[in-house]
Amino acid sequence: MASNTMAAFQVPVLDNNNFDNWSIKMKALLGAHDVWEVMEKGYIEPEDEACYNHPQNNCNICYFHP
Repeated sequence: MASNTMAAFQVPVLDNNNFDNWSIKMKALLGAHDVWEVMEKGYIEPEDEACYNHPQNNCNICYFHP
């Protein structure tokens, strides 16, 4: 029987000793979800909340919001 549930991706944990490895993994993870450009360019929150519901703004960054 096939499962329709999505497997949660594992976010690497940053500690005092693994920054180099962590940063490579995070860049790959965010790049795979097409949100790495937010890290490079930044994000400006829209003033009008109506744009969040616009079909053209199907943003992958929502996956990373707690």
